Amino acid sequence: MLPAFQTKSGAVSFSAALILLLLLPILISRLPFSSRESLYNGIAPEVKYNRTLAQDVFHGTFHSDITFVGSSAMYAALSREDVIKYFSKRLNRPAVIQFLVLEYSSEDKQYLLLRDYLAHHTTSMIIASTPWRTYYLGGPSHNLSTLLRNGEYPDAFNGISTLDRIKIYCEMVVEGPTHLINLFRPNLPCSESGLDGAGISEKQEASGVVDLKIPDPHSTVSRNLVVTVNSSRIDSAQAKDDPSGYIAHFYRKLYSLSKERATPLLLINFVERSDPLDDKLRVGLPIAKIFPPNQRILAPSALDMFGRSDLTTRSRYFRDNVHLNLSGQRLFGSIVIPEIYDEYMKSISARNYAGSNIR
Repeated sequence: MLPAFQTKSGAVSFSAALILLLLLPILISRLPFSSRESLYNGIAPEVKYNRTLAQDVFHGTFHSDITFVGSSAMYAALSREDVIKYFSKRLNRPAVIQFLVLEYSSEDKQYLLLRDYLAHHTTSMIIASTPWRTYYLGGPSHNLSTLLRNGEYPDAFNGISTLDRIKIYCEMVVEGPTHLINLFRPNLPCSESGLDGAGISEKQEASGVVDLKIPDPHSTVSRNLVVTVNSSRIDSAQAKDDPSGYIAHFYRKLYSLSKERATPLLLINFVERSDPLDDKLRVGLPIAKIFPPNQRILAPSALDMFGRSDLTTRSRYFRDNVHLNLSGQRLFGSIVIPEIYDEYMKSISARNYAGSNIR
């Protein structure tokens, strides 16, 4: 068998290159970073909502009425245009609604998105999604390096396990050359020229759409869909993370961030196709052990959405097990958007009352 290296100098050079690659994240953290916006500009633009993310986070209107932060499941379940239309009509002014979403994002990415956004904006309410149950990540997000370079936001990761730190560092090693190039040649804003205007996600959402009659939610939903996290309706039996786990850590960070900005946080839970037809709210996290007892969550159950319909009928509202199609989006929006508006008005009233007492 031939030796791996023909000369000793070849072996030394290979070893030196390997050591340099492993140490690259540490070396990069010692250099001046390019802007956070440049990092966002490197996010793949094939999905439509990625194309404006840097603009939304670092520019745009200074104050928003509501900021939604979540994964692609949120983008599939709620139409930003529908929320704006509903709010604008009732507020008698143009509503400012912001959606900060990324595909395959765990709560670490959602926290980073929100933290960057709030560094440049204010908002009257934050709405964050609960974790997926079918595609539960349970650890660092895939491609976390699209929003993070080694050494950034060290306080955000204080308290995570050694294993999760190793996972994150390994990704920083793989993406080290990309981050190094970005130091000397920052990513430019996305140009939509040459891109399919529809966007991959929209094409996928359109698949399987059927012309269904959307039932009147008031005829099927007779109770308040917003409950506190210690409600008996919440079923955490299938929770896949403990209160000290990685996902729980970043939910606490989200909550702390909202408190620092004196902004109310509302959780929203999405129905999955496989959920049983009952009034239980299935959450992939023991949220009663993470949030204070008065934390509110908006969570229509499968029974609220579909009544007693069979699985075949329910499936016509879904693109896959966790993403609603456009028919499902219309149904879900007709149920939850009025509830979101009510929560928003309650928070505004509470803030005005507190302000009047201070004066």
